[in-house]
Parts: sequence; C-alpha cells; structure tokens
Amino acid sequence: MKERGIKGVRFIINLTEKGANTLSDADRNEILKRLLIFSSLSKDELAELSKLAIERSFKSDEFVFWEGDAPDYFYIVLEGRIKVVKHSSS
Repeated sequence: MKERGIKGVRFIINLTEKGANTLSDADRNEILKRLLIFSSLSKDELAELSKLAIERSFKSDEFVFWEGDAPDYFYIVLEGRIKVVKHSSS
C-alpha cells in the first residue's frame, strides 16, 4: 500500500476578499502552537511545519476543495467561515 503524505499547510486568511496576506514566521509558529494537534511540537518542528504553509484568500462562494481531491493539504481557517457540503446522488 502506498503511503500519502501531507504536502503542506494552507492558512486560509480571509474568506471575503482576495489579496496579499503575509504572516510573519513568528505569527505562523504561534498559530500552529495554539492548535491542539500541534501543541506538543518543539520550536524547531513548528518552524519546519510553518515553512510548508501557504497563505490563501477566497471570495465568498469560492470552492476551497472538492470531494475526492487528494488529501495533500491541512487547512487552517484563520478568519471567516467555511461551509462543508456533501452532495448525494439522490
């Protein structure tokens, strides 16, 4: 069986307007440290993980990902809201 790995972390900054968002390395590390899933990581581990982070903004009603997409990224929503919808065949 082939193992899949996470390619990176995506920080979703603003869900209402697109624009350039820039978090400092210290901000990224602090955000990750505050999340329970990453709270036990060392400073060095947090720094390595934050290097993988990509900042993204989305417009209202823009899709972040589709069902069936490869699970390559771990999304962290910093601002705004996301609606998750699962469509059924019926």
